Amino acid sequence: NVPYEFNHSDLSASVAFLQSHLADAEASGRAVDWPTLTYMVCEVQYGGRITDEYDRRLFATYGQNWLSPHTLDAGFEFYRGYRIPPASDIDQCRKYVDSLPLIDSPEIFGLHPNADLVFRARQTKRVLR
Repeated sequence: NVPYEFNHSDLSASVAFLQSHLADAEASGRAVDWPTLTYMVCEVQYGGRITDEYDRRLFATYGQNWLSPHTLDAGFEFYRGYRIPPASDIDQCRKYVDSLPLIDSPEIFGLHPNADLVFRARQTKRVLR
């Protein structure tokens, strides 16, 4: 496992690009260019920090699945119970987010449930050093 130094500026840059791209598409009447969104987020903003080829492929796979038109379908879920909130205002979105578990299962990220045990064991060793 290679630890990557993702930070808030990665998120901010991705959000800014997404907002700009979506606003441009809406203003010009064009459809959203999903491959461009995927490339910019998965290969440039976040992907630029990923050095392991298998990690890059995995991240690109997540991008292809999550940055696509089917995520807007009514029944789409990122994982059981994790979907885009069917809300039109911020208070409804916050209520939905507050209803999610405080600790996510590793399965949400495609990992085996034991990944959480390994993570917590390593975290404990670091704290006790």
